[in-house]
Amino acid sequence: MEILSSLKGGYQTWLSSIAEINNLTIDQLEKITEKQIDSTKYFTGLGIRQLKAIQGAGSIDGIKTLANESVSLTGNITKKLIEDSQEGIALGNDYKEKLLTILNANSDNKTTKKAATK
Repeated sequence: MEILSSLKGGYQTWLSSIAEINNLTIDQLEKITEKQIDSTKYFTGLGIRQLKAIQGAGSIDGIKTLANESVSLTGNITKKLIEDSQEGIALGNDYKEKLLTILNANSDNKTTKKAATK
């Protein structure tokens, strides 16, 4: 009977951990999706502005201005890509830490229960 009781408690702990991991993963997926949507909006808007600028550059001076602005635009794109990468890394690290906390708590619970049964 004691064995069945210990299995039942372990099973509940396991289910609780799985639920926490699922919730954490869903939250993480939501954050990543929001970041991707933000980036998509940024780059889509950028492309549309560039198309409009090209369409409006009807003279040699307009083309020169567009070429000069493109250099600045390249720097802005690079900056945005670096920021997005850093945010992605931070999200991944945060997820890893929270996941390890859940897994370690589950491991600690098993160790405590084993010690209590001895």
